[in-house]
Amino acid sequence: MTKKPMYPTLLPAHVRHDKNLTALSKILYSELYAEFNHVTEDYIIIIYSKYENLYEKSAKTIIRAFKCLERNNYIKIIDIDYLNIDKKRIYLIK
Repeated sequence: MTKKPMYPTLLPAHVRHDKNLTALSKILYSELYAEFNHVTEDYIIIIYSKYENLYEKSAKTIIRAFKCLERNNYIKIIDIDYLNIDKKRIYLIK
């Protein structure tokens, strides 16, 4: 059993009430929002497999949820390692 994080997350109202986002996208946004409170840069590095394991979802489902956030201009996803397609740089837009 993997250790689950024990920090609180926030889900801003503009995200919570956005009908274009899936429930998983909203949860992932709250995770990202919490992580941004612990960095000094304007981006964070994520690994999709972390979220696959944390939420027990397939890689396709996690990627689709992140793409939904990007398509609705909540985040910007940048590939940082073409050999490791699982690793991404994420910028929070709103």
